[in-house]
Amino acid sequence: VAVTDSGALWTSADGSAWSLQSAGTRNDLSAAAYGNGLFVTVGTGGLILHSADGASWSAVASPTTDDLEGIAFAASKFVAVGAAGRIVTSTDGKTWSPVSSSTSAALKGITSGTAGFVAVGQAGLVLHSANGTAWSAASIPGAKGDLLAVAFGNGIYIAVGQWGQIATSS
Repeated sequence: VAVTDSGALWTSADGSAWSLQSAGTRNDLSAAAYGNGLFVTVGTGGLILHSADGASWSAVASPTTDDLEGIAFAASKFVAVGAAGRIVTSTDGKTWSPVSSSTSAALKGITSGTAGFVAVGQAGLVLHSANGTAWSAASIPGAKGDLLAVAFGNGIYIAVGQWGQIATSS
């Protein structure tokens, strides 16, 4: 599943041939994740959609109207992050609850890895959580500007940001 502006949502079984699906919204979509047999996507205005097959999408009640920018799935839990330090979690992709991030800075991306969830955002902000519920701040020495995305692979977290910043952590 790939998402973009104005509710555009694309699916592919092989990563080569893509089909446009109707998300039933004009809201911008920011990110998508898959877990527990369900696709979930998030977007502007706190929008959360879910689908079992990637073709038929349904909106669910969101605990926020703040824009959601990223979503990850691990340890049987979806975790979405966004504007104003907003973090929301769900075990089934349909019922969502807010959790405290202890920040009002915008969160731009999230991933999961062996040490748990890592979220990144405004002014070099990094948050870490082993379980998606209790969050603590971490720091990247010398970080400038916003961190825009984070990924995990081969035992390493990689955060990227404005002005070509790249930071790693194992």
